[in-house]
Amino acid sequence: MDESGKSRSAEPVSNIELLPVDEEMLGLLAEVALTNASADEVTPPLGAAQADSQKWQQGWNPERLAWFYEFHRAARAGLDGPARCLTWAICQNGVPRGSIRLAQDENSELETGIWLARNSRGRGMASAAFALLQAEVIKLGASTLLAKTTRGNLAARALLAAFNGQEAFDGELVTVRLELQKG
Repeated sequence: MDESGKSRSAEPVSNIELLPVDEEMLGLLAEVALTNASADEVTPPLGAAQADSQKWQQGWNPERLAWFYEFHRAARAGLDGPARCLTWAICQNGVPRGSIRLAQDENSELETGIWLARNSRGRGMASAAFALLQAEVIKLGASTLLAKTTRGNLAARALLAAFNGQEAFDGELVTVRLELQKG
């Protein structure tokens, strides 16, 4: 989907899988993020903009890259680990295209977030990855899933609406609750 929430291609996406983010995959995923996603889409705001525009583009800087590596490494410990998070690489034919996470919040509810490389958007990959994530959540025994986005992120809101998410607004923040169906 593009930024308006409209699909750019009717071509079906295939061979999407969620793969663990081991050290090799982490390096590949970092390369995708650095070359094909804005840091604002992938990390929290950290550090200052870098003057060396050849190496640091799209808002990336050493602090954000370090956070990216630390976040995925900490997530390897799973929902019971200190980060209370799991991450997967969204892959097509084994090639990383983005990442999806599952985190346990302070109320023990499961919350998700996703980013995709710019060249992978609008082709149904987010929808395919989200369906795979829902299956993982159901395996964990959960019946609800939360996602947080902004009012302006129409693509994310359209994705979540397609999965029957119920939106709740708090200023610019949109929290979407999804009731999961087993089977």
